[in-house]
Amino acid sequence: MATIGMSVDISALVEATIAEDGREVIAIARELLRSGAPAAELAARVGLIVAHGDSDGHAILTLDAAAALSRWMIAVPAPPEGDPNSHVQELPLLVQALLATAPALRDGEKAAVTYPDPLFPSELGEGKTVDDAMHAAVYSNDATRVERLLFGLYGTGADYRTMEVRTYDGISTTFQNAGHPLM
Repeated sequence: MATIGMSVDISALVEATIAEDGREVIAIARELLRSGAPAAELAARVGLIVAHGDSDGHAILTLDAAAALSRWMIAVPAPPEGDPNSHVQELPLLVQALLATAPALRDGEKAAVTYPDPLFPSELGEGKTVDDAMHAAVYSNDATRVERLLFGLYGTGADYRTMEVRTYDGISTTFQNAGHPLM
């Protein structure tokens, strides 16, 4: 499956969403979807900004749900005259999610972002594993240590699946803070 990566400019979509201009969001999103950008990837890219302004995780979950549902739209038959590369049938899911998360996007756009230094697996000490350290960080609600561990894995060249597994292993047996993520 081809992805849009960083090649699509979403700045107009972000600005229209921040302004909560529904008509403009619809027009810009429709054009991006028609040109082949999947709603799931647009939502994910907006989500990277939203994450910095989403203190409880609800906005991120909204974008996640819209992205997941939009991937199911492939099961809906496209009109015969439609462009096979178009994702315009995903428009309602994307627009509703964007407008619902506009306040968090606005806050995320203004947030000063700082990242902690990575904690590499080799720095954990003899007999310590990333799984154990991640589990301990999640149980102690230490979001900074979770970030440091993930950045350390990334710095070793680990792919995203390794990082997802380590994160899942850390949270799979508990719902800390009433199920809210470490944010």
